[in-house]
Amino acid sequence: MHTVVLRTHGYAQQFQDAFYEQWGHQDTTGMLSFLNQWKKAEPYNPDVYVGFFNYYAIQTFEEETLFLTEMPQDGGEYLEVRDSLNNVSGYLSSQMVINDSILNIAFDWVDQGIARFPDRLDLRMGKVYLAVETDRMDLVRSGLQSAILSGDSIHHEWKWMREEVLDSGQYFLYSSVQGHLYELFEKQDSIADDIILGISQLMLQQDDQQYFAMTNIATLFMIKKQFTLAIDWLKKADKIYEKDPIILSNLGYCYGELQEWKKARRCYEEAMKWSDAAGREYCQRQLDGLLEQERK
Repeated sequence: MHTVVLRTHGYAQQFQDAFYEQWGHQDTTGMLSFLNQWKKAEPYNPDVYVGFFNYYAIQTFEEETLFLTEMPQDGGEYLEVRDSLNNVSGYLSSQMVINDSILNIAFDWVDQGIARFPDRLDLRMGKVYLAVETDRMDLVRSGLQSAILSGDSIHHEWKWMREEVLDSGQYFLYSSVQGHLYELFEKQDSIADDIILGISQLMLQQDDQQYFAMTNIATLFMIKKQFTLAIDWLKKADKIYEKDPIILSNLGYCYGELQEWKKARRCYEEAMKWSDAAGREYCQRQLDGLLEQERK
């Protein structure tokens, strides 16, 4: 079961300890009763909203039993169903399904929390995580946009656990956003790619030297085999972040795809100087591959 767990420690430690003890026992009845008591006792504690969000988030995913007439081919577990003559008549399998009604309640609680405590980055990133897991791409886009744009208004004085102001708040925000963009890369679809591009452009509007954003856009062009455009973005990143082995090796890959062998070799050789052992091994394999291609 996918779950969203924002473990926080705030003003009333005993409330949180008791809540997560019930969480560990999956005592959903006890959790809800306790959360209502907690909200009554501390209506202005942001961690109350975290608790309600988590409570409904864990119930968003439900297991559904399926009866199939053909053997499942997805590699999952299943049980054979046999008739009175011991012949296989079907297969029992299961899949996780999303309860949209409960999902909407979870989002409602986290939205209330964000509205009341706009500087709590854990609430914002928790919402995005659940939106990614439930394929609510509209909320992924709006959640990331809102977090980035809201950062300016609070001077990036973000809070996380214990209402603690995060050091290097803007960098922490961008790192958190980037983690979700990596998840979108794995989806490999046009909607996810469009979100990656839009969010990366938004980060660049705030910081025109944003490393994550530049490499995101370059990666999108590499995926689309638009290597000349990818090189343009990688060169921009290389001017700011010199000696970065990932940027250099990606440049080598792009030049290799364009059959610009000399430039490709130069990039891989430079990347090797700044790589760890695994990176040097990768670059050497690429250089060996380039040599074979040149001989053809």
